Order: sequence, then C-alpha cells, then structure tokens
Amino acid sequence: MTGGGLVADRIRRERSRVLSTIDELGPRATEPGAAGAWSAKDVLAHFIAWVDLTIGVLDRRHRRARLDFPGQEELNRQAAASYAGISLAGVCHEFEDATDELIDAVVRLPPGDLDESGRLSFALQLSLGQFVEENSYGHWPEHDAEIRAWAGLPPH
Repeated sequence: MTGGGLVADRIRRERSRVLSTIDELGPRATEPGAAGAWSAKDVLAHFIAWVDLTIGVLDRRHRRARLDFPGQEELNRQAAASYAGISLAGVCHEFEDATDELIDAVVRLPPGDLDESGRLSFALQLSLGQFVEENSYGHWPEHDAEIRAWAGLPPH
C-alpha cells in the first residue's frame, strides 16, 4: 500500500473533488435522482457513515467511531435518514469534519499498519489501507461521476 501521508493526500484530493461537485450543483444537490433515489446530499451522508465506520476500525475509542454495522443497505438507509433534516451546508461541514478525523486517524497509525492484512475479521484478505481506500477516496469517485453525469457536468 502506501504511507499514511500519501493516503491522507488522496483523501484530501477526492474530498475536494466531491465538494467541488456539490458547489457546482448548488441547490440541485438536494434533488433526488443524483445517484439512484438519492440526492447528492444523501450521497454525502452515505460517505460520512462509511468514514465513521472506517474510523471505528482504525480507532475504536475515537469520538466519531461507528462500532455497529447493521449491513450495507441498512447503514446506507440510516445515513440518508439521519441527515435528512440537516442543511446541505451542515452535511458538507460534517463530511469535512469526518474526513479530517479519518486523515488524522490514518496518519497516526504506526508505520506498516496500512499494509497489514488479516486484521479485519470480516474481510481477512483486505489490508487496513485497502479498507480505508474502499470506504473513502477509492469509492467517492464512483458516486461523484454518477452525480456529475446526472447533472450534465463534465467529468473531473
């Protein structure tokens, strides 16, 4: 994999792209249909839930750590529902806060930890670095591209 600093840079880069898309959408970010039935705001809520779950894997005592995993579909449903009453600006702020905390958790890992596999009882084949990637900067571009296509925006 890579060191924590490189992973942190990738998280920052992809976060910037996602937030740029949200900025370009403006009020349309709250319209359903951007990603299936979800609005772009719902997608951000989805990202936050998975970032919090990832933080929980890296540091169970962290204030953002999500320790329960009700299953993928239920986690996604809960995420969209829990942020439904929060403004777009509030959800963007929460996404920034969550990703800042993920970055902090990643860079605090001892050298080599991101490369270790077999530590995740639910996915023994994945290294911590792969788990972080799949639940953050490696996954976000998929939804970002979907949202941009829905909105008629050029790809990043």
